[in-house]
Amino acid sequence: MWILPWQVTAAQQLYGDYLAHARLPYPAASLPRPTVNAMTEHRKEHNTQLEELARDVVVRIGLPHRFRFAQHQAAAAGITNPLGEIDLLIADPSTRRLWVCEVKDPVAAYSPATLRRHVREFTWRGGYVSKLLAKAEQIAQNAELAAVACGVPDHAPWRVIPLMITRRVEPAAYTHQPRVAFAMPHTLATVLTTDDDPGPGSTPF
Repeated sequence: MWILPWQVTAAQQLYGDYLAHARLPYPAASLPRPTVNAMTEHRKEHNTQLEELARDVVVRIGLPHRFRFAQHQAAAAGITNPLGEIDLLIADPSTRRLWVCEVKDPVAAYSPATLRRHVREFTWRGGYVSKLLAKAEQIAQNAELAAVACGVPDHAPWRVIPLMITRRVEPAAYTHQPRVAFAMPHTLATVLTTDDDPGPGSTPF
């Protein structure tokens, strides 16, 4: 009578935490395919929600931007052979900054092996950071066109800043050479409105 309610509550909290992070406490290979597919769709919803949360911050502070700037839209804006969709492209006329933002909501990692694989997804060649830097370089080569696409039709020089946006503190931001700045939704407004450009790695909370 004393122990069972505590065990039920602990189990509810455990499963609730896993579901909140869009995962289950079992290997995917041990689960039925419909369950795996349902969780995959749940993760996509989490990613979409994070993208929209980041966009809402940009809308609130009033910066011109493009949300989910797709390849065909970039091509229509005059950018040749765009590399992929840009989650958020932000133009700030007051600071002459073009922010190229990648929004990532990976599953949280806990064990050392999982954490190592998690960080490699960001940092290894062809990982999230490399792809973001490649997109930022392409925008830098087409800065005026990108600014016009955001609704800022002037011809002054721009500087391009790649920014990784994650839901929670990202371990990859604390590697030896993170190469790009990392922000979270609750820090994004401060990062975008501070006059100083953010350095590589985690931005202040």
